Amino acid sequence: MRNRYYAILIVLVAKFYLAIAAFADQRFYVWTYEYKILERGRGEVEDYFTLSTPDMGHVEGTMAAEHQLELEVGMTERYDFAIHQVFKQNPGQSLKYEGFKLRSGTSWERKGSPCSIR
Repeated sequence: MRNRYYAILIVLVAKFYLAIAAFADQRFYVWTYEYKILERGRGEVEDYFTLSTPDMGHVEGTMAAEHQLELEVGMTERYDFAIHQVFKQNPGQSLKYEGFKLRSGTSWERKGSPCSIR
């Protein structure tokens, strides 16, 4: 049990130091993608962590966690591609691999009017 806490602590500390060194772009919306497309040859790693519960008044023992790791690559100046690895932990259970998601995006920019399809 003690080793598990040490492992969690090491992961949290590593995430903290990586976050300090990261050059993240600013997002105006949390749950939607903006029109920004990665430049060709550039890569990006994003970490999504979501906690959910059916009753905010009684969260103890009902909290579920979902963790997504996204790896994104700019393929051309107007096209990028990403793969998400999804993990989930329900209350009282261990962390399990849920699957993956693929996402591709393209962008057409006109003067003063950005547009993106994802």
